[in-house]
Amino acid sequence: MANFETAKHFGIQYKVWYNNMAVFYGTVQGNNGKAHRCGTKASGIETVAATKRGAVRVSVFVDYALKKEGEIRYVVDLIPWLGSGETKELTSGVIE
Repeated sequence: MANFETAKHFGIQYKVWYNNMAVFYGTVQGNNGKAHRCGTKASGIETVAATKRGAVRVSVFVDYALKKEGEIRYVVDLIPWLGSGETKELTSGVIE
């Protein structure tokens, strides 16, 4: 039996076949050392780096909107944090 999971990116919902295998990998380095996280095709991966004046968010995900097999896309944007900052997309594209 196939496994399906619903993925949602930027308000668009997709039905995605998955096998719980990580396809995205991320690290963050901070005061407490380095931490690693993984993401599946259905979950993608997202990170936020914030200050009192706003934050930068990086999202990497599989986009099934244009192709059946999906494209790996990224979006980098500014987002508000603790009531400060603006929402603004800085860049986006396809990881080839």
